Amino acid sequence: MKAVFLSNLSKRERLILFLTVSVSALAVVYVSAVEPLSARFNKLNSEITLKKRKLEKIYQLLGHREKIEAEYEKLVRAAIKENSDEEIIASILNQMEAIARGSGVQINNVRPDRVKEEAGYKRLSIEVSTESNTDALFKFIYNLETSPALLKIERLQISPSRKQDGLVEATFSIVRISFI
Repeated sequence: MKAVFLSNLSKRERLILFLTVSVSALAVVYVSAVEPLSARFNKLNSEITLKKRKLEKIYQLLGHREKIEAEYEKLVRAAIKENSDEEIIASILNQMEAIARGSGVQINNVRPDRVKEEAGYKRLSIEVSTESNTDALFKFIYNLETSPALLKIERLQISPSRKQDGLVEATFSIVRISFI
């Protein structure tokens, strides 16, 4: 029957049939084999690139290992050296005043709030009132949060200054955790 079907077709029709079947077969092979392999290859390639980037970052950190360890040891020694709550608060106030001078913020009022002793650490809190322009205030807040003193702003209230236009008054609570 197959031979009869093909024999009834002209040479041109057989050529078109052969090309149609060939293109269909190639399309099925492409969709079922080539495309999934290509997608898998691209996925693996992107994973390899990501892993290489992570390794490069790790190698960079390893290159700075001594510097990081020295900074860590300095912070540990500073934490151990501070004995009394008053010394710790005085150290925080000195660092905070230095950051305020560098940022252009005027500190109006500083009040050590409380020292809470928890299991293994002390939580020191200081209430601060400042006055400055917004740029200086945000620079001050950023420098406080990123300082080596490990200070964290817990509560912040900003309002326009009553004294001068363009200035803001900020009141916030600064907290430091100190290990016992």
